[in-house]
Amino acid sequence: MAKTEVAVDPIDVHREVAALRLSLDVIHRALENGYVRRTFCTPNSPIATPGTESWRGTIEELRNQLIVIAGEWRRADVEGLPVVVNDAHKIVVAVMTGDDATGSLHRKVKPKNRKGTVVKMCTVENGGQADMFGYVPERQAPRDFQGYDFWILLQRTADGVVYSELSRPTVYSDKSKKIVDWSKRIIIPPVLPHERATVTPDAPTDDLDFELKKIA
Repeated sequence: MAKTEVAVDPIDVHREVAALRLSLDVIHRALENGYVRRTFCTPNSPIATPGTESWRGTIEELRNQLIVIAGEWRRADVEGLPVVVNDAHKIVVAVMTGDDATGSLHRKVKPKNRKGTVVKMCTVENGGQADMFGYVPERQAPRDFQGYDFWILLQRTADGVVYSELSRPTVYSDKSKKIVDWSKRIIIPPVLPHERATVTPDAPTDDLDFELKKIA
């Protein structure tokens, strides 16, 4: 596997984020909205609800900020996976819950939950590979997004702090059903919401799994 390029220095992070036609302010606002959404959950909420609400709030606010009249970005769904798309620069950004290594410089991050065919196809479209699979899918990525760079805004919440990174996947494992390597990781400064609240840690089924199954 090729070495992953990691941007963590503030100047490098700003430059890399700007190159993706985004800003730290936009990302932080989206993460803060996700954090606020999860604080409305109670101990009586289903175990996956805090993470699902966080994921929903983050992608929704990312869309709210980026999708403006005559703007560069638009919303789309890659076979059920909600994303924002910049057609002029061929960029697709999704939001997912990351594991405990999210935002950590010296650890290899993975999505917290298993992901299906769509994520696999987008990873391969990045010029990467699928690890441990014995067939080549007919479509490497959804037709409308061939040639686009696929990025994931990974997020995790711990002790009232939101850790995140914007990363470009290149290896997907069929065995674990997860992305296992990245060409680039942009470590986003942690978000410390102004109003601290007790929140439930991310559960194993935080965000939705978009596994596609062929019906005979």
